[in-house]
Amino acid sequence: MIEKLFSHPVHSARLLKMKEKIYEEVAPLQVDYFPSSEPIKKSELNLSDFKPFKKGEVWTKEKFGCCWFRFRGAVPESAKGKKIVAVIKLLGEGEIYNDGEPKQGLSPILSTIDAGASRMGKQIYPVSLCAKGNETVDFLVDCGHNGYCGAFFYKPRLMTCALAAVNQDLYDYYYDYLCLVLALCTEGKNAYLTEDRVSEIDKTLTQSYSFAKGGNYREARRILSKILSEKQETGVNYTLIGHGHLDLAWRWPIREGRRKAIRTFSNVLAYLDRYDKFVFGASQAQMFAWVKEDEPALYEKIKQAVKAGRIEVQGAMWTENDCNLAGGESLIRQFLYGERFFREEMGVSSDVTWLPDVFGFPCTYPQIVKGVGKKYFATIKLYRNEYNEFPYQTFNWIGPDGSSVIAHFPPERSYCASASPISIVKADVNNKQKEVGNALVIYGVSDGGGGPGEGHLEMLARSGFAGTPKTTVASSESFFHTLDGVKLPDYQGELYLEKHQGTYTAQAKNKYYNRLAERKLHTLEWLECATNYRVENRDELWKTVLTQQFHDILPGSSIGRVHKESVEAYVKVCTVIDKEIAKRVDMLSAGEGLSYVNPAPFPASKTLELRGKFYKANCPAYSAVELVPVDAPDYLRAGVDFIENDLLRVEFNVKNGQISKVIDKKSGKVLSRGAFHRLVVHRDKKTRYDAWDISKDYLLSAVPLRKVNVKTGIEGLKAFARFEYTGESDDIMVISEVYVGEEKTIYFATQVNWTPSHKMLRAEFRPANFTDEANCDIQFGSINRSTRNDTEVEKAQYEVCAHKYCAVGDEENGFTAVLSDCKFGYRVKDGVISLNLLRSPDFPDPDCDRGEHLFTYAVTFSDSLSEVVKSGYLYDLTGFVVEKKVVVPKLFSVNDENVVVETIKPAENGSGAAIRVYERFGKKVETDYSSFAPLRYETDLLERPITSDGLDKIRLKPHEIKTYLI
Repeated sequence: MIEKLFSHPVHSARLLKMKEKIYEEVAPLQVDYFPSSEPIKKSELNLSDFKPFKKGEVWTKEKFGCCWFRFRGAVPESAKGKKIVAVIKLLGEGEIYNDGEPKQGLSPILSTIDAGASRMGKQIYPVSLCAKGNETVDFLVDCGHNGYCGAFFYKPRLMTCALAAVNQDLYDYYYDYLCLVLALCTEGKNAYLTEDRVSEIDKTLTQSYSFAKGGNYREARRILSKILSEKQETGVNYTLIGHGHLDLAWRWPIREGRRKAIRTFSNVLAYLDRYDKFVFGASQAQMFAWVKEDEPALYEKIKQAVKAGRIEVQGAMWTENDCNLAGGESLIRQFLYGERFFREEMGVSSDVTWLPDVFGFPCTYPQIVKGVGKKYFATIKLYRNEYNEFPYQTFNWIGPDGSSVIAHFPPERSYCASASPISIVKADVNNKQKEVGNALVIYGVSDGGGGPGEGHLEMLARSGFAGTPKTTVASSESFFHTLDGVKLPDYQGELYLEKHQGTYTAQAKNKYYNRLAERKLHTLEWLECATNYRVENRDELWKTVLTQQFHDILPGSSIGRVHKESVEAYVKVCTVIDKEIAKRVDMLSAGEGLSYVNPAPFPASKTLELRGKFYKANCPAYSAVELVPVDAPDYLRAGVDFIENDLLRVEFNVKNGQISKVIDKKSGKVLSRGAFHRLVVHRDKKTRYDAWDISKDYLLSAVPLRKVNVKTGIEGLKAFARFEYTGESDDIMVISEVYVGEEKTIYFATQVNWTPSHKMLRAEFRPANFTDEANCDIQFGSINRSTRNDTEVEKAQYEVCAHKYCAVGDEENGFTAVLSDCKFGYRVKDGVISLNLLRSPDFPDPDCDRGEHLFTYAVTFSDSLSEVVKSGYLYDLTGFVVEKKVVVPKLFSVNDENVVVETIKPAENGSGAAIRVYERFGKKVETDYSSFAPLRYETDLLERPITSDGLDKIRLKPHEIKTYLI
């Protein structure tokens, strides 16, 4: 609709003329600067190091280069009595410091309304509402060169630096006029804008302008006020909430995300003082915590604004985290640490789960949201679906256990709306559930744009007049309260995003280390309970992991520096955890010996080799056992074209290096159909969202790797075949060791030298029993997804996310499951389970995943889905051997295979343990449990007591998650 400005050339020309006269330059500003590669704290500045700088010069040539500026000048006597501002245009993101405190952000990042603002972007800093004349001006600006939202297509210059007088009457009239012209631009789509209303607005604008030409702006405003003061009373009510969605890292490093947070909040506080009709919403406790650490005075003002209801805390989560790849316990800890921060720091909590930009949500998420005490859920991301429009925008989202939360997708389809009539009408045009009566509009500028600016807030002050949709300025939570009791449609299932499926695979090392850190934290917390000896800094370990799970870090959609620093953070966390685990193992030791420690919720039976000797470990869940010496295995065989154990025979096509047949030796059944473990390279077509997206037609470009060498044999506990492969143009080198041990499982250890661009490496498996549904492991359960391509929805799910396994099969003919501890992307169609191993996009990181990789995965064959689940957990939570006799007290177990004891951790109240269980297979459960002490409370997922009654047994509804305190 913005293009309709061209259909109002007279009004547009008038606006341009007015805009030129709003600011009158009255004095220049003297500029000095001090550049640096990385940020310098203001407390470390020495003003004597600053050098003179001229307008028009480039102030850094480095990406993410930094610079401190000092601006000095004086208000001339001639400006006495006038409103004076500093106009600073740096082509960079900056923070103004005056008297040592952050005052306001500067930013060139725009939304659509900024094109019509009195000055584009945020470049106006108020100096005096009524100048006395001869006042001196002296302030600093801390600036960063982040390009335009990370795109470095210009050189950062100082374009403008001057003191200017503001014609406030013209300024006010200009925005009145602009608002009404933008309303005219909605003609033809705006249901509230009748022909008579269009004619009335057009005539009134012209009438008012006749006074404005003579400088009588107050009379001109009085004429326009007749229209602007008449409020719309009917139709859907749109709640307007200001926002400054901030990617903690994306096309900038985390260090710049911290600085963007300061700029955003200082902007918001400055505008809160100037605009009474302004409420701002912010999520992510991590962002608040950074401001607290870096700018405590600013943080105190934020707290006051929260208390006054002007800043709404949204989401109560540590970050706006990825929800596909993060583990179930991590999803809960996002709420745990976010809720704790906001309650302890600000005395507030939000009922809203605020994840506008996250790339899809598992079907179990409603019960997590409900389980942490939240009622509402907001995102806009499902509007990005590539092929099928999601059926609802406001609905009851129901989890597998029946938990229900109210979900809303704001119909303007953005978290950067302009708050102008065009924006509100767009929401109304898109609104497909007008019968609900209310909808949300989120306005502002994101990612360093500093939240709402002058243009947004001037539009906000004039919103809701007759001829445009009805509006309310309020918090997002108050909007959601209007939905309580409203009859809404129900939706049960995952919120699958038909886009960005490449994020299941990109930046492989980040995904590996995230999963590793989650596993180590799981083990550490169990051993903390076993020893009753807590880790003092465990909260900080968790917060580091949760920050790295932000929705542009863990999915792999950031610049290379972000992912390099993320891996470094994970490595530090894992190193600390390893030391803490070792301490607790020492505390549990009871002399010399060899022990196997099993941190999984299922018993493990393992044969192990240590220094040429063989041992057996039959270890219960969450326990440790001494290793028992056994004879060397005699059940392994290896030939030129096969390997086998007592359960499986795996035959190879030596010419192409693929498994040709898998045979169940006891039943004689062939478990595979055609090539099994076919390594294939596909063209991964460059797209606008390169790291995010996989083209639907990638299958057309399949090129199998070429086998160049093979070796088979027996080493210790495995019969192996070691294949070497190369790519079509020798740009890929792969060594894949395929081996069997004692289980009905084939293991794959793969080493890759990965150098191509826009290619994708996948491992394909063709099970003999390929069913119409695949069972995929997700957080706290699994989801059955169609393997057919009959409907448009099924066709769109050509890449899906799974955690520990992806399985096809049934209880009658058995299951084939691909297991992985660090790969998440699968295609399960056309008789093939295809595991996505590596990608090589070049945006935003041109070096994404190039280099050496070593990873493992496996295929297991099971008679039942319960065995698949057990295999998935044992593969993911692999036990470890310690050269001591270790005795772990039995803490907790459940006497029902349908119940998984997901987590044993120290209770958050500082006493005892918290036990998290869930029902896995959709069955009602009432069963006994064994525990070192009686269950004391059932709690919610944040360990707040619900009841202490009836805890003699474990009682679970199908798919239910419960937490108990001991």
